[in-house]
Amino acid sequence: MRKPLAFLAFCLAILSTCPALADDRAETRWPQDAMHVTMAVADRITGGNSFKNIHFAPETLGTMEGLQNGFYTSFDQGVVAPAFYQNHGTGSEYDADLAGYINLQDGYGRFAGLQYLTRYHVAGEEISVRECAVSLASPPTLPIEVYLVPAAVFEEQCMASGADKDWAGFYGFAREHGFMPGDPEEKQLYYVISFVMSRLPDDAQFEAIVSEEKNTRFAKDNLAASTQEIFSYQGWRGHIFALKFKPGSMRDRFYINYYYTPGAGIPEADRERILVARYDSNK
Repeated sequence: MRKPLAFLAFCLAILSTCPALADDRAETRWPQDAMHVTMAVADRITGGNSFKNIHFAPETLGTMEGLQNGFYTSFDQGVVAPAFYQNHGTGSEYDADLAGYINLQDGYGRFAGLQYLTRYHVAGEEISVRECAVSLASPPTLPIEVYLVPAAVFEEQCMASGADKDWAGFYGFAREHGFMPGDPEEKQLYYVISFVMSRLPDDAQFEAIVSEEKNTRFAKDNLAASTQEIFSYQGWRGHIFALKFKPGSMRDRFYINYYYTPGAGIPEADRERILVARYDSNK
């Protein structure tokens, strides 16, 4: 059962968004103040205020991604992963620096990976967060969902009703009207719609290459290059193109290779273009 953040649905975990931390997972034990501040940051950006002994300075309101406009209030699942901690002092009063990762998930199964950096002061049971920066970070890979919607249905219902004007409407329409196993396998014009379920920073690159060849890597070989569209709803990207084919047909078989180049949150030297998924029309 899904739990609200007010009841600490976040748990300590080393996220795949930071592979370098994996080796330290078993031996790292984060101090109590580090965990409390981490969960308080996650709680605040998702609309909560559960940690009454942790006080955020007013100037932090403008440096926490999505806080002021309530962008992540519907993201009520997630995990947190501190990555760096250093305190300055001993006893019950000291300053500390903390950094790490927060991975959020909403009811649609969308993800948003965030990185945070805080500086705070501990005075007994009270904690004052003096600085807090939260920003969107590139995920390590991309979960992708693909739907085949008959062109007649798409054009008559989706486009006419404006269901594609926002992500939730477009995604819901594709799920409701997409081809499902057991449906009549008719050769007709379909809109092939791919949804990237992880939110991407503006400088991350997402490519979809359609080909009759399984391992196509280059944009010049993309059969849908002239008709496709890469769309984005506030960072949740996707791909759409139209093609006439029969689902499951070997004769009409095609592939979509999805390539991804990370952006913010990944050092520039490590931003390599990688294949993150492949769609096979025959499966």
